[in-house]
Amino acid sequence: MHLTKFKPNIISLFGAGFLVMLLIATSCTNNNNAPDSNGSELLLIKDSTFQSGTGWGYKIYVGDQLYINQPFIPGVPGKQYFLTESDAEKVAALVIEKIKQHHIPPTVSGSELRQLHIIE
Repeated sequence: MHLTKFKPNIISLFGAGFLVMLLIATSCTNNNNAPDSNGSELLLIKDSTFQSGTGWGYKIYVGDQLYINQPFIPGVPGKQYFLTESDAEKVAALVIEKIKQHHIPPTVSGSELRQLHIIE
């Protein structure tokens, strides 16, 4: 019997990472749930801002677990910091809405950043 070494390619690694993120997002409904008015359960998702470099960033928590640590403006080339804490809060709120709508991973587009007046 001849054994060969498995060499993962970028597509299989991306697929595995996506599945892990999806499992994390769906498995965090155990202990930190808040029922809505219809009796269904919602994920407890919260954000926090922090000073990052010469600007601001944000973190997203699902339950008590850190889910996203975003020190830069997402979807923008290079390492550009949010200019104000308010800007970081706006994008964090958008990302939380995307997570609640099961948009995994919760990407942010340039047009969304322009609508929020984060970039020109």
